[in-house]
Amino acid sequence: MITSHLPESKPVSMIAPKVVQLINDDGPESPLLKPFIAKLSSCSWIKELRVVIPASDNSWIGTALSRKSEISVTNRKIGNCVAYLVSGTPGDCSNLGIHSLFSSPPDLVISGPNLGQNTGAPFTIASGTLGGAIIACLSGAKAIALSSELTPEIWTELLLGHTNPTLKKWTNHWDSIVATSVDLIERSLSAELHLLSGIININLPWGADLSSEVAITSVQTGTLPAFFSKGTDGLFRHTFSFPEFEPDPTRSLDHETVAQKKISVSILKPMHANFELSSKQESEISEKLNDFKLQP
Repeated sequence: MITSHLPESKPVSMIAPKVVQLINDDGPESPLLKPFIAKLSSCSWIKELRVVIPASDNSWIGTALSRKSEISVTNRKIGNCVAYLVSGTPGDCSNLGIHSLFSSPPDLVISGPNLGQNTGAPFTIASGTLGGAIIACLSGAKAIALSSELTPEIWTELLLGHTNPTLKKWTNHWDSIVATSVDLIERSLSAELHLLSGIININLPWGADLSSEVAITSVQTGTLPAFFSKGTDGLFRHTFSFPEFEPDPTRSLDHETVAQKKISVSILKPMHANFELSSKQESEISEKLNDFKLQP
């Protein structure tokens, strides 16, 4: 239940120190992972960073939890951090990190940043990034999910498996996504959005930076198109195309907001329902997120 009064924003120096668990669904090869770990490691409010990620790409797997397969956990050094690589899903990573791998649970689970936006009901429900955050929330932790829009060119390179050229060509953009993502996490914590007992779902438009406008949004409804085509061998294979999203002029919607090159912040209940914010509350939160200035 959302209270009628939202706390005042706090400067970064006043964010309570936190044990943070980082998960993702893109696995250890994501070009965003290493710079994100480095950026988080430099945050004064993080007293411990725990990295627990799938050992391989687990995108579009939603809230799946392993049930009939055994899970192995190995260690790998990524940047200055020892990461736990889990032979399972993002949801497995959340639950293991919260309940099994450490002597105490984290104060916050951060999921992402994801390669590709997670806006609209079809993507929000299917997303492994959101799925891991949802399992974290259901496992008793606060959770923030982060995703970034990509260009068609990058999508094509990633789908074709051109990882190394993609890594080298877009390094500056990865660094910008990371810097903006950490900035939005700090804004959200300073505005104490994590105390609303929901999942904070942040989506960046391509090219977003620290000056981009932020909007509080609702999840946009949409209809999935045919996602599979039949080959000459009789097998069906995934063929991506965007869902048909439905407009709603009475609300600020996440997918439309990203299309307008604004940063979308949605506050979700574990089962993807929107919190019902009054117009005054939306205005107060938007003002806090847009006017927040990092202070030493």
